[in-house]
Amino acid sequence: MVKNQRRQRSFSGLQTRYFSSLKNQITFKLDSDTERAAARFLEFDDNVVSYMAQPGSVKPKPDNPQSRYTFDFGVLLKDGTRELRELKIDSEFDRPSVSQKLDTVDECLLLRYEQKLVRWRYSEINTGFTVANQKRFYNYRRFDLSPYDLAKVGSYLRDVSTLDELMCATSRLNAPPSFPFALIAHKKVAFDFQREFAPYTPVEVLL
Repeated sequence: MVKNQRRQRSFSGLQTRYFSSLKNQITFKLDSDTERAAARFLEFDDNVVSYMAQPGSVKPKPDNPQSRYTFDFGVLLKDGTRELRELKIDSEFDRPSVSQKLDTVDECLLLRYEQKLVRWRYSEINTGFTVANQKRFYNYRRFDLSPYDLAKVGSYLRDVSTLDELMCATSRLNAPPSFPFALIAHKKVAFDFQREFAPYTPVEVLL
């Protein structure tokens, strides 16, 4: 576990965890496994420049102080688009009470920012083995590849085509056991996160 990831009990009784974002070089407080999976998804998404958890809020009913609504994520994309995303399990969006509440939030956002919430369905993240694989590889993004001659590594791995071959080939290099995981985490070796993490799963060396 990352050193600055820790759990604590909030006054509401919810369990919180601090998530260390490498893309943003900041630590976020996230309140659910679903939000943590979403944060890792954003970390691996090359179309995302930066993001923020709980970036702001609005009051859908100005006369009611208890109506404050906090967005789940603010996201900046490569093309300059800024999105406010609301993440939920798919079935939650189908509940009339939730839909009505989000429509009211949209009205506030249109007046203030001329944009609507992006309804971010968990099924867009939870495809195949994506959630499990991104959880498996995320911490290896901290691995520093700069001491290695990656051109030579790429030449040595040129015939590698499966995870098993990658693990076997890198075991013969002067590198730690975490090295092949780091190559995948840094996208030096392409691995489809939707696929099962198994010896026969295809990979492509990009070095």
